[in-house]
Parts: sequence; C-alpha cells; structure tokens
Amino acid sequence: TQAGNASGGRAAVVQSLLNSADFRQNEINAIFQHFLNRAATGPELNAFASGGVTMAQIAVSIASGKEYYGKSGGSIDGFLAKIYLDGVGHPLDGQGAALFNGMFATAQGLSNVLVATTVLQSPSASNNLLLVVYQNAMHRSGSPAGSTLLAAALAAIAQVM
Repeated sequence: TQAGNASGGRAAVVQSLLNSADFRQNEINAIFQHFLNRAATGPELNAFASGGVTMAQIAVSIASGKEYYGKSGGSIDGFLAKIYLDGVGHPLDGQGAALFNGMFATAQGLSNVLVATTVLQSPSASNNLLLVVYQNAMHRSGSPAGSTLLAAALAAIAQVM
C-alpha cells in the first residue's frame, strides 16, 4: 500500500505490528492458552507485556508453576510427559524419560524450573512455540515459509530490544 511504502515499506509495517502491545498481548495469551488452556489474567499480562522477556522464558515461567504441575497430574512422570508434549510437540521418549528421571532421582535440588528451562529452550521447543504464536496470529496452521518468516522477524526484533 501507499502507507506501507511511505513509512519505510512492508518490513517497517510488519516490524511495527510485531512490536505492538496488541501483538505482545496476543503472543502471551497464546502461550498461556497452549500450556494452561486459559488466557492470561490482567496481572499476568502486565508482568510479561513490558518486553525483554522471550516466548521461551514466558513458557518456562508458566510450565514451572504450581498450576501447570497440577494440570500434569501432580507427579514427576505426569509433569515430564506434559512438558514434552506441550513444549516439544511430541510424547516423552525413552531417552528423555531416563535422563530426567535419573536427574530427579540423584539430584535432590532438581526443580521444575530447571527441567522446564532445559526442555523449553531446546531448538525443538523453540520451533513448537513459534508455531503456537503463528497459529494464533494467523488463525491457521503454520506453513514452513510463514513460520520461517515469522522466526526471522521475531529474531530481528529481539536483537533491537
């Protein structure tokens, strides 16, 4: 459009939209919906909306909380199964189960925060979270090309912030 060309082109318009408070709130709500099956409350939106917090950090905060643990059945096995399915997008495999169950058995201080951080900051989880945000923003399943473009735009914004 002429407005898009006058203000620096399509890239500037897209960046403006991705930097908007509305997009950020939608992104936060999509992550809450994905992990807790509910929208974020006003205080939760305010806590994360200020920026400087990545999708993965929001997901870790949610997945390491009591509400998420309760929704996973309140057990270590249930927590591991749910965080793999929600975070990585596939069921917990034998290798992951052995790794984390072994860590829980030997490390008395192992926390849900550490497990959530390890799982949700993996490349597979990053791709899965990107699809969650893409599907929420576009109201359809992500295409490889669309997901790649959104990932590049979000990465560029993260470098600016």
